Amino acid sequence: MYRHSFSYTPCVGCTCGEGIETTWAEANQTAGSTKKENRGHRHDTLDDFHGYWNWQKIVNMGKCRGLDQFELTLKLI
Repeated sequence: MYRHSFSYTPCVGCTCGEGIETTWAEANQTAGSTKKENRGHRHDTLDDFHGYWNWQKIVNMGKCRGLDQFELTLKLI
C-alpha cells in the first residue's frame, strides 16, 4: 500500500485525497448509459464527461476570483 501513497513518492506534493474521489461519485452516474456501449463508445462518453467536469472546475475557479466566464475564456485563449 505504501507504494501508492503520495507520502512516500519522491517529488510529489500533498493533495486532498477526497477531492480526487468526488469525480468518481459523479462519474458513477454514467454507468447506466455506458453499460451497453462498446469500448470505443464508452471511452468517448467518459472522456466527454471528464472534459465537462474539468471545464466546470475552471469556470467555477473564475467565479471564485470574481471573473465571469467570458473574461476567463479570454484569459485562456
